[in-house]
Amino acid sequence: MNLPASDAARLPHVQLMGRDPVAHGNSVVGYPLVGALQHPQDPDTYENVRIHSIQAEGTELTVNYCRESSDCLDTSQLRPLRGDDLRRLKLMTTLRGDDREARREVIFEVAVRPRPEASTRFHKYDILYREPTPGRPWVNHCDPRGAEAPGRDATAFLPGLRINSVNAAVEHVPAWTTLGCESGAIVTCLDWGYAPWNPDTGVYNGLHGHVFGACLQAKRAAYFVGHGDLTSYTRNGTRIDKRDEFGLGRSANNQIAELRALEALWSPQGAVCLNVENRRVPGITLPDGVHGVPPCDKPPTWTPTGKLATGPLTPAPD
Repeated sequence: MNLPASDAARLPHVQLMGRDPVAHGNSVVGYPLVGALQHPQDPDTYENVRIHSIQAEGTELTVNYCRESSDCLDTSQLRPLRGDDLRRLKLMTTLRGDDREARREVIFEVAVRPRPEASTRFHKYDILYREPTPGRPWVNHCDPRGAEAPGRDATAFLPGLRINSVNAAVEHVPAWTTLGCESGAIVTCLDWGYAPWNPDTGVYNGLHGHVFGACLQAKRAAYFVGHGDLTSYTRNGTRIDKRDEFGLGRSANNQIAELRALEALWSPQGAVCLNVENRRVPGITLPDGVHGVPPCDKPPTWTPTGKLATGPLTPAPD
């Protein structure tokens, strides 16, 4: 999260936001980031730098920094890092440990490495961290198998949005940049074509944001999240068909009747309507009364809030 200069903090800075492992209620806290920049001609030499802000244009990450001797208040002092130049940057932060007695603080190095494989929908990165102790291996933020594991999960960045890690609620916060893993709902929805910004301008808008929020719940099959039921009624690897009212999605259109079996209409609060007999994983038991969520109309039509439709993938008729 980017924080401007204020009475509480004289200089602008960036905080890595995360949940406090020991605080009551698992509250979100911020951990300041500092940086060290590798000399372009001498890879063993690093210069300490101030991290002014982190941002993304689309999903391309940019880290803005200034020299340690600068206060970063004059924007002409800022220098951007993006693409392969990010490999020269080493970020450091101090996290609270999960020891409830000692609350041991742990220093971590964080590295951002762009992935070479291209995607027309989002930029891919490896986010690595380790304790700065000789012999400590890098750990991949999105894949515990290792920093260089074949087929490892990539990380993507989502600018200007804060995603609640419990219920996937979306909040537009311009100073915030969210991390997402390739196999998770955030990046999957980007890959499906449901980015929360106008593709022509790259600017967030409410319509795209609404469909993106609906997609997060649909991907997770969180039918009843708006009723306080946070359960994900699906299994890994389950495939679904999709349509949206505005034809935003990749390989999708607004023809809801094309779904051979309509499962649900979705809003950012979960399922607006649900055809229980068409749910994607019939073997998962739903709660009695399905929290009062009604069946979908026949023939199906879009509703004021239900802008995304899903159905189980079924073989085409002969």
